[in-house]
Amino acid sequence: SSQQFESQKLFKDIHTLYFNLMAAQLGSGAVIVSLERRLRQIVSNLQTTLDELENKERNMKRLRNKFVRSELLQLRRSELGKRIFGRTRTKTINDVLVAWRNLARWRTNIRDNFRLQVGIKKYDGDLEKRKASNKYTRRENPDAPETILHRYTNRVIHCVNCKSAFRQSTNHAHACPYHSGEFKVACPKSCARLREKKESGGNVRAVHPKCMTHYKRRWSCCDQTKAIPFGRDGCQNRYHQAPKEDLEAVTIATKVSEMRAKAQLTQNRLSEEVKKWQLLSRSSRIDDLCAIRKRLIAERKIVSSFVEYEYTS
Repeated sequence: SSQQFESQKLFKDIHTLYFNLMAAQLGSGAVIVSLERRLRQIVSNLQTTLDELENKERNMKRLRNKFVRSELLQLRRSELGKRIFGRTRTKTINDVLVAWRNLARWRTNIRDNFRLQVGIKKYDGDLEKRKASNKYTRRENPDAPETILHRYTNRVIHCVNCKSAFRQSTNHAHACPYHSGEFKVACPKSCARLREKKESGGNVRAVHPKCMTHYKRRWSCCDQTKAIPFGRDGCQNRYHQAPKEDLEAVTIATKVSEMRAKAQLTQNRLSEEVKKWQLLSRSSRIDDLCAIRKRLIAERKIVSSFVEYEYTS
């Protein structure tokens, strides 16, 4: 009476549950065995398929090689060589072209060197001839006649900027000194107040009491306080500049133009005389040819008058 369940009823329930579990276990085992057998068959079929695929790939490769070989055998020798020895042929052609290029450069250098040596020897020979005939430059022969160009380049003119006298033949890039800045009252570049003014953008007072000792007129480019006329003590250099209106240059140019015009007139006169003499020579040749023609006609008439006579021995 103290038990909660009756033994007969509990036995019946346990017995039913046990056999149900056993039946389910047997059914599950049968299903597992069936699935294992099916999986083993699938694996076997898959392995067979893989073996057949490898065999077919080998056969396809053999057939492709055979087909490619038959195609290559039908090609020309040049195309076959291009396919088989393409890289080697390209490399060989490139090497040959590089060798030809080096050979061409070497020949060009040899030819240029030969021309240079010939030019140097010719120049030396011409120089020796000029020295032997005393017709070389005025530096070597002061007694040589002065040319217009020599007279123009050695004339004395005054620079527009520094007002100094110079010659065009001796003018160079450091001949004319000048200042690139302004000559004004200012602090030197080493002034601390000036640096503070530049850093602050101009908010600092321009003239400070401490700057009164060095606040004077100076060049803004180099801080020099001396003002030499025309900036002849400048910190930079340049070429002397000739005046735009140069009477002597105009005179020389006018003289040169007159000489050229005179030479052109002389040349024209000589060419007209040459043409006239050519015409005279042509007319005289025509007259001579006409005289020869008349003489031949007269001689042929004399010969034709004796054609009807026969010579007898």
